[in-house]
Amino acid sequence: FLQSGSKKPKHINVVTPIYPLEVIKSKKSQRLIIDTQFVDQLIETLHLALHKSQKDILIFLPGLSEINFVKKQLHDKFKNLEINILHGSMLIDEQKKILLESSSNSPTRRLILSTNIAESSLTIPSIDCVIDSALVKKSIAEVKIGFKKLEVSRISLFSAKQRAGRAARTGPGICFQLWHALDERSMPNSIQPEVLTSDLLEESITLLSLGIQNPDNFSWLDKPTTSFKQAIDKLQKWGLVNTEKGRLAQSTPLDIEKSFLFIELSLHGMQKAASTFLAFLETTNFEKLTEPIDLEQLK
Repeated sequence: FLQSGSKKPKHINVVTPIYPLEVIKSKKSQRLIIDTQFVDQLIETLHLALHKSQKDILIFLPGLSEINFVKKQLHDKFKNLEINILHGSMLIDEQKKILLESSSNSPTRRLILSTNIAESSLTIPSIDCVIDSALVKKSIAEVKIGFKKLEVSRISLFSAKQRAGRAARTGPGICFQLWHALDERSMPNSIQPEVLTSDLLEESITLLSLGIQNPDNFSWLDKPTTSFKQAIDKLQKWGLVNTEKGRLAQSTPLDIEKSFLFIELSLHGMQKAASTFLAFLETTNFEKLTEPIDLEQLK
């Protein structure tokens, strides 16, 4: 960086120690869904992890619904442990509380159930153990209905390395990987940046709200291959550019298209129906539907 009044950059070398990391793979094949069998395997692994580690344990799960399911199953099994959750839709202050509220001297050990938000962007000092499901939720287009949905899939080998490294950020650590070594044949080496397949609505509304009028000229690490014009035109048509409705859409824990739909239906007195409908969109595999669905019968 440049010091004030100096034209020459000053270089600073930051030396951090490399702590030992033990990685233990499962003898069972990876489960690709979070169900009771997955929880049984997780509980078995947790007992071993609690014995081999000394501090808090970070558990990677694909999404918030899976986190809530697992939390409910673990609550009665580990009553002496505090169970926290960490995901991207939480407010920054709530995320910071999870990061700071425990220390290595705390008498109560924590299980932190997290999405991939903790994969590389956050460091939790009290962690010395990671349990990795090797699953993530990715946004894909549902061709039959024209909406995007979140689908559970395997992470990449690069992401697996990143997750394991969370256990040894501040000291020696251990990572339990809930997949057999042979499962890695089906895991990609890396995953294509989401911005290259995005509809650019989220990116556009974020940059416009920051005063960047031409997102095409933004300094992208991986520049989108499509123009932002179509996305911006759609946002303007919906009345989401630099408006209160747009700010509300950004704060809603849904993609922009579903946020707009939820807001419009709510303004017309149909908030409950909108919540049910959007939950249905998120959890239904439309490729397997063979008969029409009566939306009035959704519960």
